[in-house]
Amino acid sequence: MPHTPVDAPDADITIQSSDGVKFHLHRKNLESHTGSFPGADVPTHGETTHLPERAKVLEVLFQFVYPRRHPISLRELEFATLMEVAEAAEKYEVWYAVKPYEDCLISHLPERAPDIMAHAIKHDIPDLIGKASQYIALQPSAELLKKLPTHLAVPMVEYQTTLRDSIFGAATRYIEALPYEGFYGSYCNKLTKGTCSADICGSCRVTLLAWIARLEKSGSIVVLRAALKTPVFDEKHQQGRELCSNCRENNCQNLPAIVKIVEDAIEGARPLSDFLQTK
Repeated sequence: MPHTPVDAPDADITIQSSDGVKFHLHRKNLESHTGSFPGADVPTHGETTHLPERAKVLEVLFQFVYPRRHPISLRELEFATLMEVAEAAEKYEVWYAVKPYEDCLISHLPERAPDIMAHAIKHDIPDLIGKASQYIALQPSAELLKKLPTHLAVPMVEYQTTLRDSIFGAATRYIEALPYEGFYGSYCNKLTKGTCSADICGSCRVTLLAWIARLEKSGSIVVLRAALKTPVFDEKHQQGRELCSNCRENNCQNLPAIVKIVEDAIEGARPLSDFLQTK
């Protein structure tokens, strides 16, 4: 498919792509809409400026140097090309392209989360870092680190370890700390003041600990939030266990407190940016 370069008849600067396509532009537009190209007051002596980006990338990028009502749709681009445009927009500070490409990158979540995360961290884009981290926060570290630049390995592992402990570690510790008198003869919640009944029955204890273990495999914060709204004591995971007489409607009285611990931990978790700033 042939390229259609920007070709202004009264252009005063020529830019050539790495694959030999020339773009004839106005330095005034470059000065107004970018931060890295020579402005109208910088003489170029009629020389062609060579850039390392290929024509397809520059063709898209320069559409934003000439703002119009209906610019080219970034959503039509292959992801690899979109990433090249995003990199070039940051490199040459093409401001009108930044917000459109960020919005388009978000539409590629969660499938391209590691690539988007690496780009967002490189260019310090907090909103994009926050959105991408939601999808990779709980992924297995071994697989995730294969997809990220090596310099992000340590902060990512520290982030994931801290996050998992603050969410699942806290929930597990809460369950294990509830008074428990063995699998048989235990009951959920004290009935009256002064009684010696346990705070969690054996069936609920086993089921809730297994539930937390399943939640830990959610893979992302988005999936985890949804999982908190699904049944815990269903037929698949209960399998013949009988709830104590203090629990009703196939549900443990301790569940709301545990869900709140997980939700509060998600909301209060340290963002990935905290771990990046310490490096």
